[in-house]
Parts: sequence; C-alpha cells; structure tokens
Amino acid sequence: MIQRMNVHLASAALVLTSVVVTTAETPRQLPTRYTNLQVLPKEIDQDQLIGLMKNVTMALGVRCSYCHQGTGDDLSVYDFAADVKEAKATARTMLRMTSQLNTLLKDVGPHNGETSKVTCQTCHRGKTTPAK
Repeated sequence: MIQRMNVHLASAALVLTSVVVTTAETPRQLPTRYTNLQVLPKEIDQDQLIGLMKNVTMALGVRCSYCHQGTGDDLSVYDFAADVKEAKATARTMLRMTSQLNTLLKDVGPHNGETSKVTCQTCHRGKTTPAK
C-alpha cells in the first residue's frame, strides 16, 4: 500500500511540475517579503513558497482565494498576510500535521528502499474534504 501511495505521489508531483498557469493580460505579482509566516520557514524563498502553494491548490482543487483574502487572477491585489479566512487556519494545522507525520515516517525508515511521504494529495485527492 505504501509503495502504491508513493507511485500516486510521484505521479502527482510529475503533474504538478508540468502545470504552468500564465495569462498575457493578467499580472501575477506576488510579494517578495512575507510578514505572517507562522508554519513555513521565515527564510523560504519565493520559488519554494509558490511551489508549495501550487501543490496545495492542486491537491484541494481550489484557487488562492480559498485561503487568502482577494478575488480574481491579479494576485497583486491579494492580502496574503491577512488571517480572515478559516481555511487558512485549517491549512496551517494541516501543514503542521503532515510535517509531524513525515517526521514519524522518517523514524520508521525506508520501505523497499523508498522513504514514504505524506502530502495534501495523500488524503485530499483534488477535494477540499479529505477522501474517505
């Protein structure tokens, strides 16, 4: 089962790395300084943060506005630091949980030569509510 999960995670990672969303007429300006990181490392660079956020949005089948205050495709008008949406608090809890699970999985060690890893996709599979 863990090996099958790893295959699914590898497939999801391949899909995620091949997805690039761009539009010529819509600017997608993102902040270069982060003022309200509570779970992610303070020194995270923009590429890492964007990659993580893309993984979350793909795993839950949502857009930025699901957790962040703002609407539309122009990310320069979003207030990413605002803590007004419950989904953002839930996402922080879930990020802490996956981090703890992955720490435990490291302690278990590799299975068939591969280290297992839990991501949002492991349970959510494109839905805001985890699959049963």
